[in-house]
Amino acid sequence: VTAGIAEMLLQSHRRTPDGRTLVDLLPALPDAWPAGSVRGLRARGGLSAAMAWSGGRITEAEIFGAPGTAFRLRTPDGESDIVLGPDGLHRHRPPQS
Repeated sequence: VTAGIAEMLLQSHRRTPDGRTLVDLLPALPDAWPAGSVRGLRARGGLSAAMAWSGGRITEAEIFGAPGTAFRLRTPDGESDIVLGPDGLHRHRPPQS
C-alpha cells in the first residue's frame, strides 16, 4: 500500500530520449487529497524529494541528489530540465498566477 501511495505522488521509472531520469511530481494525485505535503520520497538516479501542494498544484518542491545530476522535472504545471548545482539541491516554486 505504501509503495502505491508513493507512486501516486512521485514517479521516476521513465527516461527522456537522451537517457535522463524523468521525475514526475503528482502524476496521479487523488481528488480526495487537494492539499498536503510529503518528505523523503526516493526517485531513480539517487534523487530524493520533498514537496507541498494545494489545489492539486505544487506550491514548493525540493529535489536532492549528487551535484551535477541531470534530470527532467515534470509537474502539473509543466516540465523543465534540471542540473543540480554544487549543493545538490533544486528548489522548485511555480510561477504565481
